[in-house]
Amino acid sequence: MRFVLLIVLLFQSLCLLFSIGESTGVQLRYPRFPYNKKQKQERTIKSRRLDCERKEICKELSVDGGPLEYEQCLRKCMSSTCYKLIYSADPLEEGEIDIRYTSYKGCLLAEHRGKVEEILESIDYKTETFINHRKDEL
Repeated sequence: MRFVLLIVLLFQSLCLLFSIGESTGVQLRYPRFPYNKKQKQERTIKSRRLDCERKEICKELSVDGGPLEYEQCLRKCMSSTCYKLIYSADPLEEGEIDIRYTSYKGCLLAEHRGKVEEILESIDYKTETFINHRKDEL
């Protein structure tokens, strides 16, 4: 049993190492903001999102643009500072799974508390390599 598990883990490691399949390795560089999902925090984020959904700028995109453009508009509206910090270097692409959203939500809450600069001083910009799986490939 252990031998089979070892073989499977070895095979997965080799697949990741050589990027077997249509997935491509991508490096993202953005600040990591701490975020723990709590009901009060989720309400704060949802409230900001609802405020932006009501604004005319994003309403037009919900009809004329695609879902990606609409989501980008909402996130810029919720916090242009956090959007720039997290997404400006490498914007979301159509079908991309957003692994940065948790950090974006952490930034929103830090901004809400007035602590974005304080957090930015205490964290490093880390480079994360991940296998980019698109939703339509899963």
